[in-house]
Amino acid sequence: MTATIYSGSDKGLSYFGELLAECGAQSVVSSVPDLYIVDAPLRDEFGDEYAAALAQRAMTLLIVRRELYEKYSERLASRGVMVMPKPLSRDNFKVTLKMLSALSGNLITDLREKLEDTKLTHRAKLVLIASLRMTEPQAHKFIEKQAMDRRVSKREVALSILNTYDKPAAKRE
Repeated sequence: MTATIYSGSDKGLSYFGELLAECGAQSVVSSVPDLYIVDAPLRDEFGDEYAAALAQRAMTLLIVRRELYEKYSERLASRGVMVMPKPLSRDNFKVTLKMLSALSGNLITDLREKLEDTKLTHRAKLVLIASLRMTEPQAHKFIEKQAMDRRVSKREVALSILNTYDKPAAKRE
């Protein structure tokens, strides 16, 4: 796992850098990491809005003082930011990092599968358009109806269409 740390203090940067190293994670600056860690407050702002903006790109963890935990946890949960109170124990941080790593892996796997299903469905639509002279909406409706009638996924219908009408493409799968 890779992480980028934003902190208002050098102490926070080194502390979270050490924790990441203990967990086998790598701190990065230039690329988009798996996780952003925002140790509030930052030098020029508190960091809650910044954390919410970062959450649109990757998992984000906002570390706040214990008395502010409830306020920011409730406010930022719907925006995809996980909030943890400080002081924070090494063990709690390690457990949280492992959970986030597992979630990240599952999400990426799910997204890849959905992307592959979408690609297959689009290829099957193109084959239906070329072979049976359907329009794109007709091909889309045909695939959806076949999936419902046969009680299978659109992916299975798409593979069946590719096997029937586009043998070379089906063999690549």
